[in-house]
Amino acid sequence: MGLEPAITPVKGVMLGLTLLVCIVNFNDGETNVIEGFLRFILFIVFVFLMFM
Repeated sequence: MGLEPAITPVKGVMLGLTLLVCIVNFNDGETNVIEGFLRFILFIVFVFLMFM
């Protein structure tokens, strides 16, 4: 009976992508529609992966 990690490898990659996008978005102090849309898509993928 082993312990399951709280973050699966797929969710770990998604977390890393989200952090990378946040660093890029907030680096210059301004965002635009494309950057906001990318963050929204990452959120939708996270929600989708929660139920898989």
